[in-house]
Amino acid sequence: MLKPLHERMPVILDETNWDLWLDPAAPLPVLEGLLKPAPDALLEAHPVGPRVNNVRNDDEACAAPFDDAPPDDAPTLF
Repeated sequence: MLKPLHERMPVILDETNWDLWLDPAAPLPVLEGLLKPAPDALLEAHPVGPRVNNVRNDDEACAAPFDDAPPDDAPTLF
């Protein structure tokens, strides 16, 4: 799902693998086996607003769905 948007994807681990991922003694080949794309059904994609482009904004509003169409009752600006 994310491939068309970006070449990289964050690691999304199943909760059953959290302890293994955080174990400093875990063998590297075992950890590398956890690095696989998350199922598309787990992810959701939607446009976000320009607020996400400013590092000073660090809150849930950055991930809120964005619709750049003006509301039906918006005044017309000339």
